[in-house]
Amino acid sequence: MRRQSVAGGLRAAQSALSAIGVELPAAGDRSTLELLNLHVIAELIVRSALAREESRGAHYRNDFPQRD
Repeated sequence: MRRQSVAGGLRAAQSALSAIGVELPAAGDRSTLELLNLHVIAELIVRSALAREESRGAHYRNDFPQRD
């Protein structure tokens, strides 16, 4: 049961980031480029967290507490 809530939370974050991505402006000035890059990084972090099914270092998942 806990496994679903952690993965579900990550999927919710992934959906929220997708919705935010649609609203982001096209590349323009430096601050816009930084915003776009931060958005890409956030998506990659969530995608990586979903893919990793172990706990290691700062990445700890309650549903997968053991290291492989």
